[in-house]
Amino acid sequence: MSVPCSASFKKSPPALADQPLGTLASFDQMFEGIRASLKAANQRAILGAENACDGGKLSQLAVRLLKALFLVKYVDSFKATPRNLTVLVYDRFGTDLTQLGKDVIEALNILEAQTYIQRSGDLYDYLTNEEQKIEQEIKDVDIDSSEASAKLNKLLAESVVKTTKAVGKNGQNFPFGYKLDGVPYGKQYELSLHFISPETDFSLDQIKMQSAGFDELRVALPAEANRILADLRLLLKTEKYVKRAQGSSRTAIETRILSEKGSQNAEREKEIVERLRTAVGASALIHNAGVLDVTATDAQNRINDGFGKVIAATYTNLSMLGGKTFSEQSLPGLVNPADGIFSEADSILDVPAGDLLGHLEMRGKRHEMVTMKKLIERYTTKPYGWDQWSIAAVVAHLAGQTKIEIQVDGKTLARTEIVGSLRNTQRYPNLIVAPQRVYDQKIVNLFRKFVIDFTDDGAITKDAAELGPRRQRTSRSQTCRAEGTALRRRRLPVHRPARRTDRVTRGAEQ
Repeated sequence: MSVPCSASFKKSPPALADQPLGTLASFDQMFEGIRASLKAANQRAILGAENACDGGKLSQLAVRLLKALFLVKYVDSFKATPRNLTVLVYDRFGTDLTQLGKDVIEALNILEAQTYIQRSGDLYDYLTNEEQKIEQEIKDVDIDSSEASAKLNKLLAESVVKTTKAVGKNGQNFPFGYKLDGVPYGKQYELSLHFISPETDFSLDQIKMQSAGFDELRVALPAEANRILADLRLLLKTEKYVKRAQGSSRTAIETRILSEKGSQNAEREKEIVERLRTAVGASALIHNAGVLDVTATDAQNRINDGFGKVIAATYTNLSMLGGKTFSEQSLPGLVNPADGIFSEADSILDVPAGDLLGHLEMRGKRHEMVTMKKLIERYTTKPYGWDQWSIAAVVAHLAGQTKIEIQVDGKTLARTEIVGSLRNTQRYPNLIVAPQRVYDQKIVNLFRKFVIDFTDDGAITKDAAELGPRRQRTSRSQTCRAEGTALRRRRLPVHRPARRTDRVTRGAEQ
């Protein structure tokens, strides 16, 4: 026949003499030494736990743990972790510590669920009567599931990952949006970072299958993170309860407890963030129905390494840029290359330039106008993923090779105007890019010779696209000079010699 809990816990340490060899005086048994000096109100929770033990609702180990937590409540130097509590209730040589540790965690979970104790991370705390009352009221606060999801996403985005951009191997930044369990949060981009919480209804295999065809990095948090979500809900409940209680009348003890709850909640959030970092570092990274091989365990490095593989798989034409990115400062040298000298950038840009020129020629055959804005929209998305200035560099390279012409408001830009137009991104919707019109080289040479003879200027461009505007500018200039000369001549007084008939007439009059 089993011994009632209330009776078994009233054994005093001297009674150990009657126990089998190897029995130890565990820490929790010290409670019996002070029981008689405690008021009934101060040990109400323990008395209730002993009654629950007699009724089969709590185990003897749970009651022993509750007593141990009572004894260490105000011992600040003691950390009431499951491991340390296991040591306190170790009462016999030869006991399997591993199994005892599991039993301790199970008993602590039951005590927490029944509001005998509270937990903050891995630390447990005995609740006084007043604390127990407030803790139960906190647990009774209703929160919407969307509140918990929004808070989880906020912590993951702002405190764990801390960025909305992934860095590719070429150093280029790729923006991404956040999702949690299929729900998008904030601004979305072509790439997504999609967290899957342990509360999902799908298995890992199902999560993998569902990821097929999506340009996203799925992060399946481990099952152990389920405990984090419970703490997250408690965080929100406490936050809401404390705000509500601030405007109500409270006793001095309750006011102190509420203040402590606020401080504990701030620490709880920090602790949740640390546990989320660990969870992300141990998560499964999934893309296009497969698990990615990423070894980094630091949360931020793991996410960025995973995105590196997603970027490579999504933007298959990114390699056309030769693993390089081009800046705004590279435009002048590309538009105006030195005669006969080809830089490394020119060689790299030949391949992407061929693709872009082919696109322009195809659109030209359909009589479609292609603006710089449309080129940006095409080449920043998959399968290209080029950044804006690299696209501008490709256009500048083609302009420098006289393979395209750029127009604004029906006017073809001179080579000297192209760089400024490419730098002014606000003009992109009106900047029309088209293949260079083909000219007969014999005619071009003859026309150039004519312009040289006409202007006496030997430094005339060989660029066919530049010859026409240059001839017009020169012709206008010379016409203006000629008109100016004629005008000056009309304004000058003219001295004409007197005619003979005039002299004769004046003499007769005299």
